[in-house]
Amino acid sequence: MRSQPKQSINRAVIGYSLLWFLIMMLFTLVTLKASTLIIAGGYGTAAQGSLILAIVGGGQMLGGLVYGSVYKRIATSVLPGSALLTGILIVGLALSRTLWLTFVIAALLGITSAFVGPYLFGRVADVAPANSATLASSMMLIGINIASFIAPYFWGLVANLFHNTTPSFNLTISGIAFLIIGVIVVVGRLVHHPKKPQSDVQ
Repeated sequence: MRSQPKQSINRAVIGYSLLWFLIMMLFTLVTLKASTLIIAGGYGTAAQGSLILAIVGGGQMLGGLVYGSVYKRIATSVLPGSALLTGILIVGLALSRTLWLTFVIAALLGITSAFVGPYLFGRVADVAPANSATLASSMMLIGINIASFIAPYFWGLVANLFHNTTPSFNLTISGIAFLIIGVIVVVGRLVHHPKKPQSDVQ
């Protein structure tokens, strides 16, 4: 009986897994605070607040459907583009003071956030050592579970640290963190893959 090849991980897999963990920590806040956001802002009811999560979920379904087409067009720009747009939208969600705008932002947020997961899982499969794609994907899934578990405690700690427990404050922090991730990815691409100068046309 042929033995199964031993699976292993490398630094690239660890890096992408940590990035995915961080992104899940940041985005889980949307599911934690979205329903109470409009109540705290004084422009909606609890029932209307619960609709935000449904709208985000609907946006994520749509994002999943169009991801393939988006990836074909912008390829490696999916990650920085999604991170930057998601950050802007989360900050917009925190600052919104009207119900219709909150719902529109929630739908767009669902779409942009849905691109990150498929891209990172695809990248992990590409950079994983030979015959180790299953182990690499498992690490990503573990990251989701850990992030979902500790996110409420982490964001509670952030709120207490800054003495601000309003949903909009934590969402603003999350949005800014997404923007920072997007900028870091863009800068990293420019540093490691600088654009080649075009030769002069004779």
